[in-house]
Amino acid sequence: MMHGQAEPDAAAWPLLFAFGVFFLFALLGLAGSTALWLRRKWRTSRTLRSLGKTGKG
Repeated sequence: MMHGQAEPDAAAWPLLFAFGVFFLFALLGLAGSTALWLRRKWRTSRTLRSLGKTGKG
């Protein structure tokens, strides 16, 4: 009976571990993509401003 009760926990651990790793990677990917997007947006707006200034000047 004890073995039957312990079995689900043993089977759930790898699943929980995999889910945790997947969640961590997803979070890191999301943060990285967001940072890249923000940096790109900031850079493009900056370059556009500088180009506009040079064009006007």
